[in-house]
Amino acid sequence: MSPLPLVSCKCCIYGEPRLTHDVDLIVELNREPIARLPEVFPPAEFYCPPTEVIAEEVAREQRGHFNIIHHEKGFKADVYMMTATLPLTM
Repeated sequence: MSPLPLVSCKCCIYGEPRLTHDVDLIVELNREPIARLPEVFPPAEFYCPPTEVIAEEVAREQRGHFNIIHHEKGFKADVYMMTATLPLTM
């Protein structure tokens, strides 16, 4: 099992309980997957930033993040870019 889900579980157990209707994802993206995001998350169903904005977030030294939101359900994914310090070690 990857250590990343465990961090979230530890926060729920040892931290202040807080449940939200979203999911946090840590991903590694390059140009090819970025270009496919509108295909995978069609604009008629999902909010997803323009691919140029996502490419800028990926290019940032500290890496950025963006959101994908389902219009009808309101479910949100917070997408964080993989960095040299991730995956976390435990």
